[in-house]
Amino acid sequence: AFGNQYWPAHYIFDARGQLRYTAFGEGDYSRQEQVIQQLLQESKA
Repeated sequence: AFGNQYWPAHYIFDARGQLRYTAFGEGDYSRQEQVIQQLLQESKA
């Protein structure tokens, strides 16, 4: 899906279905958590 050529690959979408973040490979988990928290806050607005 999404032309994925990497593993692991993380795709984070917002409430409107827009792709907001991608990460390939291990690590960067703190940034992923920040993006998720930001999107949760946006969805409450």
